[in-house]
Amino acid sequence: MYISVDMGGTKTRIASSRDLESIIKIKRFYTNKNLAVQQHIISTAIMELSAPGIPEFVCMGIPGLIDRKSHTFVKLPNYKELDGKPFSALLDQEAAPNFFMENDATLAAVGEAFLGAGKGYSCVGYLTFGTGTGGALVEKDGSGGFNYVGDEPGHTIIIEDGRLNASCGHYGCLEAYTSVRSFEALFGARPHICSDKGVWEKYAEYVNMGL
Repeated sequence: MYISVDMGGTKTRIASSRDLESIIKIKRFYTNKNLAVQQHIISTAIMELSAPGIPEFVCMGIPGLIDRKSHTFVKLPNYKELDGKPFSALLDQEAAPNFFMENDATLAAVGEAFLGAGKGYSCVGYLTFGTGTGGALVEKDGSGGFNYVGDEPGHTIIIEDGRLNASCGHYGCLEAYTSVRSFEALFGARPHICSDKGVWEKYAEYVNMGL
């Protein structure tokens, strides 16, 4: 059994698959801000979805920066206590003895590049606008292999001395103007129900600056 974990800033989704193509079952829940509780919920869900055995492999996406060589978290805005800690501080190795950890937006970019709108293109840029702003660049080599760069583009400075982004501490970064939280703070509206063309034109300016 293969397990995929997407831990976003607001919601966490865990899915199981036997062939890496079709999904057997999905569990969804709000991301718990208490680290110990979140770790327990994730481990329990993984065990439930892979029962009666343990998963053959777990792939997990997290909203933050990691160091794959040292298997440590570099910076997780939603769980600052994990900064500098090993992956095992979040993912119980009894529930996931074999796993791969990566930034959530980077994994989404790879998926889109090979299975979504990026199919047929050699270089795919991807941005995601949610609780935060993330993304990655995926370059294919033509033989099935690929490389990717996912250095949290949402924290690129687009306006010098601009708005403070509380999640990273930067002033004027792309996320400070394009995330859902920033949208609501700037325009006083929820993006999924906003129909004001003037608002969307201004929002597009910020996105274009980031691109």
